[in-house]
Amino acid sequence: MTIQDLQELGQLPTIVASHGDAPTVITKATSRIHQCNDTEDMDQLVSLLETRSKALALCASFDAALRDAAIIQSLDTSSAIGYQCAGDVYVQQGRQLAAINEYTKGLENMAVPHPQLERSIRVAKKHLSKKMDLVSLLPEEVVVINIIPRVMGDGPLYSSKPCPYLHVCRVWRERVLQYDCLSFKISNGNKESDVAHEIQQHAEVIRFAPFIESLHVGQKHGKGPWHILSQANFCSLRKLYIKGDAFDWHDQGPLSALRMNGNGLTHLEIDIWHGMTMRFEDILEMCPNLVSCTLGGGVALDTSSLCNHVYPKLVHLAIRNLYVTLPQESLEAIYKTFPSLTKLLAKPAIDTRPLALIHQYCPRLQWVNLQSGFLLPLIGHVDGIRHALILQFRRQCYMEDVVSLVRAHAEQLELLNLMVRSMADDVAISIQNDIQFPQLVQLALHTTEHHHAGFSTWVISNAPNLRYVRLIASAVQSKALDCLISLQHLNRLELRFEPDSCDENYHQALEKLLQHHAHLGARSNLERLSLFNVLPSSSSSPDSVIPSWLYPVAHLSRLRIFALMTQFDMDASFVSFMEALATNCAALEEIEVTCDHGLVAEGVFSPLQRLKHLKSIAIYCNSLPEHDVLQLQNCPVLECLSIDMPGNAVSQSTKDTLSASIKEVCIT
Repeated sequence: MTIQDLQELGQLPTIVASHGDAPTVITKATSRIHQCNDTEDMDQLVSLLETRSKALALCASFDAALRDAAIIQSLDTSSAIGYQCAGDVYVQQGRQLAAINEYTKGLENMAVPHPQLERSIRVAKKHLSKKMDLVSLLPEEVVVINIIPRVMGDGPLYSSKPCPYLHVCRVWRERVLQYDCLSFKISNGNKESDVAHEIQQHAEVIRFAPFIESLHVGQKHGKGPWHILSQANFCSLRKLYIKGDAFDWHDQGPLSALRMNGNGLTHLEIDIWHGMTMRFEDILEMCPNLVSCTLGGGVALDTSSLCNHVYPKLVHLAIRNLYVTLPQESLEAIYKTFPSLTKLLAKPAIDTRPLALIHQYCPRLQWVNLQSGFLLPLIGHVDGIRHALILQFRRQCYMEDVVSLVRAHAEQLELLNLMVRSMADDVAISIQNDIQFPQLVQLALHTTEHHHAGFSTWVISNAPNLRYVRLIASAVQSKALDCLISLQHLNRLELRFEPDSCDENYHQALEKLLQHHAHLGARSNLERLSLFNVLPSSSSSPDSVIPSWLYPVAHLSRLRIFALMTQFDMDASFVSFMEALATNCAALEEIEVTCDHGLVAEGVFSPLQRLKHLKSIAIYCNSLPEHDVLQLQNCPVLECLSIDMPGNAVSQSTKDTLSASIKEVCIT
């Protein structure tokens, strides 16, 4: 040890907290260490460091204490003192495993057994085995409100598998049963099971039935454990979920179960795979206090007698994936029967005519989702969105009805998702800019008729706070793109081109829009951009297939996520675009490139290595040089690499090399 090392040791360590005469001991030991020189007896220096380490630990200066212990170990590796000091510090911190590791390391360096280290290991293991029953010791409200929800989780308990927390002790069981979200799942797993077998299988549910708040009932082979619901006392049951392969509405089992427990139910969900017919009114009579109701699967719903009563408590209604399309009369009956609705999903609905009645009968409706069939999903449920219209129609769409509904919700509307594949015989709508959409932040429009393109322009030009816009087919028009320039908060833009649907000037308007954001630089909020079905442009140079309007993308300085799907081969001319992208879009974190024609020239993706924040790359093409694939390992922070390349295979050695440096690699 040099003089300089001793001088550093002789500096007074920081004392975190005073404890008895420990500060005095630290000061004296430090002073004597400072007086030492390299010819002094090492045993004396070790003794001083040991004394100071113990005193520092008493003053909660654990880092300094551990530093002294480490120095002792370096001075004399065959001595137990340094390991004992370090282990004792960890014990004081409550870090028993770390202490055991230090004591064990010391024993391994001893030539002979060391009783003190062995004794210290036993003491640390004893401390480690101590358990504190916080559930029993903490106040009841703290346990029930804060601890039990975290322990139990969100999913239901399985009746066939006992919940361990219910069988620790009486106090634990009482606390768990006080949790007002206790949920169980029961099902009939055997086609031939009898009542006695069901009762035995679901003994846990029967025992705790009075405390169960929600129950998931699974049904197989057309049979379900309905005897459990009929015999047990589910006095706290509020939510019932029924899911299975078949359901006989005339079977007395499920009917009896609903009658016995329906009066207390506030939430009911029935999702059956095979067809059945049920009268909506029967459900409401058995469950008059429903707040939320979901009916799905292969269900034919009879709404013929709905208008006989009014149920003001129901606020959420979802009717989805029915075998039979809901006619206009059924939707009108639903509006009149449930005047307090705030959320409605109906799929499939036959046309848009009932839209005009929604605001008249259901003035509180905030979330409307009407679909005529299984269409391409756009924006579905979004966290934080309270007021939304999601309308997807394959046929029989009357834009007057859509405009009327949108107008009625203009002040509160936050999300608008409109998909119309084909229109009914309908004239072009003349829309005046006499209304604003101040809350609208997300917009998705997919239309196929040119004479309704004015709808896109109308909404965009009157929604100054839009952050996310998705336009498809006829919605991508030059006037609509011009309106996007005025959106100061635009953060995410997705455009899917269908050339037969877009007007002839759309590419000029798009280039103007992208140049606008490129010129804004850091003042632009555009961070996510997706461009699909990009075609080669006649305005491009003879040596390039890249449309001229695409080049401004490579100058969006705040771009974080970029997706591009081209309808042309990515030849060597694409390298310059990627070079510019890597140079100017330094914030890029995710990139997805799909080459529909499949061929990608050598070196196209090489510039991505320069992006210091790029975490995810997805490439879909027919062929890509293996050397280019291997180069992607040089991306500094890449975490996920996905390549779908059916045209040529990547060698296993290349895959192994990539997997060694990238967390997730999927190459097919």
